[in-house]
Amino acid sequence: MTDSIPSMDNYSDSDCEDTAVDDIEQSLTEWSPEKTNESTIVIVTFNVVVKDINDKYYPNEIGMTRMSITDGVQHGYSKLIQNTHPQGFYGTADKFSKDTHKIPINTIDVPEFCGDYHQLFNEIYLFMDASSFKDRKGRKIVFCKTIDSRSNVEDMPQVIGSLEWMDNKVNAGQKPGARSLCRDFVVIDIVELLFLMTKTCCRQNRAKALLIDDLNSCRYDYKANMRCEFHDETENNYCALFATKRTAYLLIDAILSIGFKTEYEVKPKDTHIPKNILIESESSIFKGSEIPRVPLNSYKLFPHNTRSPYANVVNNQVTTNKQSPTPGSGMGRGRSTNWSKNSGNRYN
Repeated sequence: MTDSIPSMDNYSDSDCEDTAVDDIEQSLTEWSPEKTNESTIVIVTFNVVVKDINDKYYPNEIGMTRMSITDGVQHGYSKLIQNTHPQGFYGTADKFSKDTHKIPINTIDVPEFCGDYHQLFNEIYLFMDASSFKDRKGRKIVFCKTIDSRSNVEDMPQVIGSLEWMDNKVNAGQKPGARSLCRDFVVIDIVELLFLMTKTCCRQNRAKALLIDDLNSCRYDYKANMRCEFHDETENNYCALFATKRTAYLLIDAILSIGFKTEYEVKPKDTHIPKNILIESESSIFKGSEIPRVPLNSYKLFPHNTRSPYANVVNNQVTTNKQSPTPGSGMGRGRSTNWSKNSGNRYN
């Protein structure tokens, strides 16, 4: 990296992060039912090929989600990125890929992957620029999880390192006033946002450990069509789009369950929970209202503990047609006393 390209090293400075958190808290104190409608939260994450010995990341997928507490999940963005592993890291990259996202470790010149880094830079910049949160220096604040609970990968350094990689690819920020993902945005742990919303908006004090558990729930792990097209085909949840969408829905669940709904007059909407939507194409920006819906009962669920010939699925809930036990009737769990062992038939 050349000296003229900005770095996100200053984000590791605790003083800088603390000031951004203070600015978020100040913004939340100004929230009202009307203000909440206009407040957009941006969640971002990356998958990577590998991290080298210099802690340089090589991203191969980005996923982002825009949401608000009032309107739920609004937009999502997913794109696979042409990239490869540095020399000497084939084995490490190959094992990491097989253990997690299953993305090929060398996608240079693969047409399904994006190789137009200037276009990718512009799309990422515009998507993140929709965030309603700013720090005192005017930088937009976006959010990610500190650690990916599935792979135990530190997500924050991975996101920051991947944004820095993007800046390097397009020589961003070399001229005064030029746009830069590193210089124009601050990445903050989304647990901090949930903690501040709980304290400031709902006037409750909950331990951060409990909030982390809320955001690591597996509640939406098996919801249909949460992933990009690439990962949906293999039913792989190590998907960048899936990670951000799941975090968004879990954030909504957590904050609405502790009084925010009443305090800010939030009405439940279908965008507050995952729907069985079809993602028209991987590598696209989508809006939920423009995507065709799959009928609610168009697929069946077969939980491992409901393998009964009586089991049905109605509105995604397992029910049973088996009648309740009736003493003396031979129905249900009990057996009639009038049962013929020889014929195997019930008689009256």
